[in-house]
Amino acid sequence: MVVGIISALPAAFIVNKVGPKKVGIATLIISIGGSVLGLFADNIIVLLISRVIEGVGVSVIAVLTPSLISMWFPEDKRSLPIGIWTTWMTFSQTICLLLSEPLTNKFGWQGMWYLGIASCSIAVILFIAFVTTPDDEENYAPIQQIQSGDTINSLLKNKTIWRIGLIAFMFACISFTFNVSVSPLLQQNLNFSLGKASLLVAVLYFTEIFYSSSYGLLIGKIKDKRKLMIVTFLCLGIIGLLSFIIDTRYVILILCIFMVFDASNATILWDIAPMSASNSNEISLSVGVLNIGLNSGILIATPLAGYLLESFGYFAVGIAIVIFVIIGLLLIKNLSINIEKVN
Repeated sequence: MVVGIISALPAAFIVNKVGPKKVGIATLIISIGGSVLGLFADNIIVLLISRVIEGVGVSVIAVLTPSLISMWFPEDKRSLPIGIWTTWMTFSQTICLLLSEPLTNKFGWQGMWYLGIASCSIAVILFIAFVTTPDDEENYAPIQQIQSGDTINSLLKNKTIWRIGLIAFMFACISFTFNVSVSPLLQQNLNFSLGKASLLVAVLYFTEIFYSSSYGLLIGKIKDKRKLMIVTFLCLGIIGLLSFIIDTRYVILILCIFMVFDASNATILWDIAPMSASNSNEISLSVGVLNIGLNSGILIATPLAGYLLESFGYFAVGIAIVIFVIIGLLLIKNLSINIEKVN
């Protein structure tokens, strides 16, 4: 998460300077190198270095892909491909949760590194074979050769981008405060084993793949995305609080409903971030700011949820989610984003 925060904006400038195709291939190869280093690590320092290298790769890909989608699709057609792409994290989390135990049993802790190397190797092949940058006449977000200083000044003046970054921070706080608390809730209130609770959480997050794709279709037809975000944020607050105070017989149902709105907000944020750019060079930077917000929220929410859970119990976790939702709603209230006018 720390690497993602630090490298998000530099990654955006690199994508603008070098181009998405070359950067994508290089980044995936670097990620493979980081995984190989971790595989043969004989001490914690080397292991941490390998994770930093892998983290740089992930943060660059997270900036690069929305920028590439923006090049291939006009604003009113981006929502579906963005919705499909936003499933990458939930899909990979699900695969890791399902495979971690068998791989660890067979190969030890290195099993997950083998999985990472295999995944990135396949990604490199697919990237080389299929990913291209559109020709100028087909490019909806061409990168202009302008001074980096001008781009930075433009970015700093764009209040919409930074507001979206703060909203993303609040959303990540909501999502991961909930995420950290779900497994203990299932174990304590429903007497689930750790393995069974982890499996259910994996299945729940797997369903977000279908929700995100569906929202991609829906969001593209909605011009005032601000109102949609207000509704989905409100639902997250209500359902997030209910999850920790409702009768245990209904917990799983409530968890399933939470995932529907969790997926919607992620899809909306990834969709509107490129739209907040005042010029095509800002698109990758706007996604970089979004990544800073998301990674910062995860970094803060994960230990905070653990502390609240241990010190005050589940109700305190629910109240924390409500507070994050309220702050998020205040930020969304004055957000000026729609498909026809940005900034």
